[in-house]
Amino acid sequence: MKNILKSIIFVTIFILILVILTFILLPSKDILEFGVYNVSKYEILGEKRDTIDVVAIGDSLVYSSLSPMEIWNEFGYTAFDSAEPAQIIENAYKSVDIAIKSQHPKIILLEANVILRDPKNQNKYTRLYRENKDYNPLGLHHNNWKNYITYGDKSEWINVYKGFKFITKIEPSKNKVYMKPSKELRVIQNNNLKVFNKIVSLCQKNDVKLVLISFPTQTSWGYKKHNTIAKIASENNLEFQNKHC
Repeated sequence: MKNILKSIIFVTIFILILVILTFILLPSKDILEFGVYNVSKYEILGEKRDTIDVVAIGDSLVYSSLSPMEIWNEFGYTAFDSAEPAQIIENAYKSVDIAIKSQHPKIILLEANVILRDPKNQNKYTRLYRENKDYNPLGLHHNNWKNYITYGDKSEWINVYKGFKFITKIEPSKNKVYMKPSKELRVIQNNNLKVFNKIVSLCQKNDVKLVLISFPTQTSWGYKKHNTIAKIASENNLEFQNKHC
């Protein structure tokens, strides 16, 4: 009986500590209302409204390739990387919507690989995260202590690198010929095309210039993808910046 009582007291104290830490580490209200499960995608909400000129949206190619600080240094434009690993087109649409509502940027750069990505695996990951977020909010927001301690005010959500991930690791190339010329096209899934058209319409409606961009990647790009993106860019009168060629 005594051991049972000790166990109950221990569990009760543990739960109280968990609840307290959860509230301390929760993001600011603006971010929390979106039901955050991947904070990096929503860090743009920490910027002052209407202060960002260019928003780059997409997957890890965006936050590892485009440095907003260099853009500011070279051209004087404010930029932000609103990206997440293996992003799918549905999440890209949400990021575009958030960027327009909070910043109304002049230009949105959309990483082309997102348009062609099969959403199945990411959908499973997203669904699992969302199903568990109500039961494990501390686990989802455990990294917030860094911002809380650094800035002292959790109402501010500041990314000093503007979404860019500074990586110094360098590895030699294994696939030296990955842009072999071809006239073939990569098939776009119907749902991906529908969501892409929604992004185009959303940008047009809000007078935002949409630019498709492709950053160098030897593991997930090729001429078939290039041809397909170039085709839909032409069909929609969009600029396509291909950094592979």
